[in-house]
Amino acid sequence: MPKAGQKPTDGNKKLLEIIFRNMGGKRFTDNVINDILPLVNSISLRGVLDRIIKDENVSSNSGIITTSDEIKAFDIIKTILSLSRGVKIDLDRINYRDYKDSFKILVDDNQRKSICSIEITKTKKFLSVGNNRHEINAISVRELTKFKKEIVESAIKAGS
Repeated sequence: MPKAGQKPTDGNKKLLEIIFRNMGGKRFTDNVINDILPLVNSISLRGVLDRIIKDENVSSNSGIITTSDEIKAFDIIKTILSLSRGVKIDLDRINYRDYKDSFKILVDDNQRKSICSIEITKTKKFLSVGNNRHEINAISVRELTKFKKEIVESAIKAGS
C-alpha cells in the first residue's frame, strides 16, 4: 500500500474499494480513499487475513490451515524447552502436527509422544498439557510460560 500522501495505484484502489464495501460503505470517492489509506497497513491486513483463514477453516470440510498464532505457540514452547535445564531432548526432534480441531506439539512427529496441544476457537484459546486443559487469554510468552513446569514435565516424559 502506498504511504499517506502518495497516489494509490488502480490495484490498491480496488482493494480499498473492497474494504470500504465490506465495511458497509455506499459511495466510494477520492475523499474515502484518503481517509482509508492511512488505516490500511501490513498489520491490519495480516489480522484480517488470519480472521478469514480461521473462518474458512471452521466452515471448510477438509482444509487444515496452520495459522500464525499456532506457529507462534510452537516457537514459544520450543524456546521454553530449549531454556529448561531438565530437558535433554534434541530440539530437532520437536515438531508439530496440525489437525482440524487442534495443533499438537510432538516429539519425533509421533502422536503418542505429545508434549501439549493448542486449541483456538473463534472466542477462546486453550492449552492442553496431559490431562489438564487451561484457558489462555492470548498466544504469548507471558501466557504460555505460566505453564512452563507442566510443559517441561510433559516434554521429558514424551522424550523418554
